Amino acid sequence: MKIKAKRISGILLSLALVLGLVPGMSLTAYAADATELATDTTTWETGDYVVPEGGVTISGHITVNGTVNLTLTEGATLTASTGITLSDGAILNVSGEGAMVVNGTNGSTASTVAGSGTLVLTSGTLTVTGGNGGDTRGVRVSSGAGGAAINGAVTVNGGTLTATGGRGGNLGERSAYGTTGAGGAAISGSVTINAGTVTVTGGDSGTIGEMSYGANSGAGGAGIAETVTINGGKLTITNGTGGGSQNDGTRGAGGASYSGTLTLGENVILYEGTAVDDEKILDGNTENSRVYEGEKKASMYAYGPDVSQGPDKTELESAITAAETLYESIKDNTDYADIASTLK
Repeated sequence: MKIKAKRISGILLSLALVLGLVPGMSLTAYAADATELATDTTTWETGDYVVPEGGVTISGHITVNGTVNLTLTEGATLTASTGITLSDGAILNVSGEGAMVVNGTNGSTASTVAGSGTLVLTSGTLTVTGGNGGDTRGVRVSSGAGGAAINGAVTVNGGTLTATGGRGGNLGERSAYGTTGAGGAAISGSVTINAGTVTVTGGDSGTIGEMSYGANSGAGGAGIAETVTINGGKLTITNGTGGGSQNDGTRGAGGASYSGTLTLGENVILYEGTAVDDEKILDGNTENSRVYEGEKKASMYAYGPDVSQGPDKTELESAITAAETLYESIKDNTDYADIASTLK
C-alpha cells in the first residue's frame, strides 16, 4: 500500500511539472524566474512578472514590450497610477488571484491603457479608469474631454474587468457660451469575452457652473467604441450621460452603449438593463451565434455560460503520459544531481 501511494505521489509530482508545458494549464503560481515588480519597474519586457506580497504602487507610466505574463498575487494589489502603454504588437497577459488598479491622469485626454497591443485577462480583478477632463472657466471656452479607460484590443477569458471612461471637464460659473468636455469611452477597441465578468461604463459629460448663459454640454462617452463579441460570461454595458444646458444652450447627448457590431455567441442572451430580466429580453435566440441587429439601449446586459479556454483533451492526455514516462525514468535513481538534470 505504501509503495502504491508513493508511486501515485511521484506521478502527481511529475504531472505538476509537465502541466506547466500545456497551453492554458499551470499548477504553479508563476514562473520561478519571474521578475518581482518594484515601485520603479516601469518598462516590462517579454517575460514573466509577479506582484509582491503586500502589493506595490508604480507611479511612473508603464510601457509593455513584447509578450508579458503578469501574475497578480493573492491578497495583493498592483496600482499603476499613471497608466500603461502597450507597444505595437505587445500582449499583456494578466492572471492570478489578486487585484490590479490602473488610473488615468486627470486633465489629460490620453487613454489609461493605450497603444496598439492586446490586453488579455484570464483571472484576477482588473479595474481601469480614464482620467477626467480638465475643468475651465470663461466666456466661450471648452473644457477637456475625459480619457478612455482602455484604447486597444481586449480579450477576457476569466476574472473580473471593470472599465470606466473619464468624466468630461466641468465649466466654472459665469462661463457664457462655453462647452463642457465630453465623457471618455470605457473601451475604445474591439472586445472579445469568453468567460468572466465585464462591466463597462462610459464617462459622463462635465457639469455647467451657475450663471453660464448659453452654455453647452458635451456628449457622454460610449461603453465600447468598437465591435463586441461575447461567447460566454457576463457583460454589462452602460453609456455615459450627456450634461444639461443653460438658457439657449445645447444639451449633450448620451453616448452609445457600443458602436460597430455586437456578436452574441451560442447560448448567450441579451437583456435591456444591468441584470437578467425575462421581461426585458432583447435577443433570446440561443440556438446559434448571431449579430444583434436590434435597438441599442443605454444599458445592456449579456449573459452566457463560460467558454473554457483551457487545454483540449488530447493535450491533457499527452501531458499525463509524459508525466508517467518522467516518473518511470527517475523513480529508482538515487543520484539527485542526475534527477535535477533530467527535470531541467
